[in-house]
This record gives sequence, C-alpha cells and structure tokens, in this order.
Amino acid sequence: MGLRSDPWLIATAATYGCTLITFEKSDGILNIKTPHRSAKIPDVAVKFGVKCENLFYFMRVMKFKI
Repeated sequence: MGLRSDPWLIATAATYGCTLITFEKSDGILNIKTPHRSAKIPDVAVKFGVKCENLFYFMRVMKFKI
C-alpha cells in the first residue's frame, strides 16, 4: 500500500461504518503467510470489517439516471 491514501480510506470507513466504492477487484490472496505489497482495497477492507462495492452498485442505490 505504501504512501497511498487507501489505508486512510479504509480506516475512516471502519470508524464511521461507511461502504467503500471502488473498481478494484479482490485478489483473495491477502493473509498473514502471503503478505502482498500491492494489496487491493477489498482484500484489506474485509480484514477490518469494511464493506466494498463498485460504482454501479452505488449508482443503483442512489437511483442515478443516465
């Protein structure tokens, strides 16, 4: 994750009970035995109990009209 803002987004979402909206897909390979330098948001978020959805989910919930 490095110096990116992803950890801050995940921490904020965990603190306030928010859902993260991202196009990143889970790699499903994040665990203590195989740390991954470029971990995906959904993989880290699930470890902290944060829900992740994609933009299309958000648009449906918000009833966006295109």
